[in-house]
Amino acid sequence: MWGRGGVVAAYGGVAGGWLLGIDADRRPFYAYNFVGKQPFTALGDQALPAGRSEIEVKVDYARPMSGGPAEASLLVNGHPAARVAIERTAPFLFSIHETLDVGIDLGSPVLADYPPDLPFDGQVGELVIEIR
Repeated sequence: MWGRGGVVAAYGGVAGGWLLGIDADRRPFYAYNFVGKQPFTALGDQALPAGRSEIEVKVDYARPMSGGPAEASLLVNGHPAARVAIERTAPFLFSIHETLDVGIDLGSPVLADYPPDLPFDGQVGELVIEIR
């Protein structure tokens, strides 16, 4: 899965977190790691087009801050690309010993099957995180 592409943004690590990345086939993906036990991944259905793209992740919680289920949607340039049902979420925060990183994951890996220090081979123009 990994090669070109890399980590766009990551929060957390092996004990739980999320990751927005680009795989070796240039497809965007969002992964949610529930307390290090169960990863949930939404993988885009197409490679990113050449040039600038806007990638958006929307996570809709059944009950915010509850640790309950959620659904993550991945959009590319405003169009749906993938979605994943997340059976359980962390009720509050991930480990205080982990980091929020852009362009590389400097902490422990959010997913077991990628190198955490794989830098994104593109340019991140802006990262916006909204919690509602």
